[in-house]
Amino acid sequence: MSSDQQPTINEQGIVTLIHILGGFFYFLPALIGLFAINNLSENAKNSIKQALNYQISVSLLCAILFLFAQIASIAALLLFPIIGLVWLLFTVIPLANFIISLIVGLSYYNNGTTKYPPYFVFIK
Repeated sequence: MSSDQQPTINEQGIVTLIHILGGFFYFLPALIGLFAINNLSENAKNSIKQALNYQISVSLLCAILFLFAQIASIAALLLFPIIGLVWLLFTVIPLANFIISLIVGLSYYNNGTTKYPPYFVFIK
C-alpha cells in the first residue's frame, strides 16, 4: 500500500486505540502495535511510530523528573520550592499525556492524520 492511501475502518480503530491507550500505558501500546500487528498501511505504521516516539519522549521526561526529585529530596531544606514544582509536574504531565493521546487518537479516527506536540525521534 502506498503512504498516501487512506487507512481502512479496521486500521483506524486499531491505531486510534493504540493512541488512546498510550495515554494510560505510555509507549507499551505503540511498541506492541508496531511489532505485533501486521498488514497495516504505511500511513498507519507511520502514525504508530509517531505515537511511539512521543510516548518514549514523555516517559524519559518523567524518568528525569523522578531522578531530579530524588536528588532534590536529599537537600530538601534548600530546594523545597523546586520539589513542589517537580511533584506538580508529576501530576500535570500524565494528565496532559492522556489528553493529548485522546485528541490525537480521535483526530486519526476522523481524518487519518496525527499531529503530536514536538518530541524526540527515536524510531524512524
